[in-house]
Amino acid sequence: LGQVDYAQDRLDDAARRFAANLQTAQAHCLFDEVVRAQINIGLVCTMRGDFAAALQTMEAGWAAAQQSGDLLRETLALWNLGVACMRSSSLERARRCFGRALTLASRLGHREYVRRILWNLLNLYLELGDDETVAYLYRRCQQMAEIDGTPRSRALLLYSQGDMALAQGQPAMALAAFERSRMAFEEIGDGPRVHELH
Repeated sequence: LGQVDYAQDRLDDAARRFAANLQTAQAHCLFDEVVRAQINIGLVCTMRGDFAAALQTMEAGWAAAQQSGDLLRETLALWNLGVACMRSSSLERARRCFGRALTLASRLGHREYVRRILWNLLNLYLELGDDETVAYLYRRCQQMAEIDGTPRSRALLLYSQGDMALAQGQPAMALAAFERSRMAFEEIGDGPRVHELH
């Protein structure tokens, strides 16, 4: 139910549910659920702009994932920690988190995580102004989108095209790409949450 509240921007309700989930998971030593709850609480904090709390909670989730030995949860924790770092302008730390998460996701063969982490890296390097790395990451994202062919992959690529055009001082091209991306996300029922993708 917390995920439903979060998806509908009822952040206070989501935070209460995730906190209750965390208490239950800790009481029953369900480490997998502890990690999940801490990541979810961190996401709520990130959406609220409370980056200090988000980073603290995400770090606790990452530590719990490491203790459990669950590499998939560790990947998820590192990836979300990277997002929180990026939103709080800790770009170098975000780069390290994304890099570690990408290594783990690749080792696990989890293509969806690889694709989404690459997309986050692309956005990070856009912020850093590293055009060469942006172009390389865009090509990798494009190759993965061609292979998996999901509507979400294509929508993310359009969004990235808009970001790249904006960074290159081409606002008209950026606006057109963002509009195509918005329509693509709406087609898959993901329109209201586009702002979460960075």
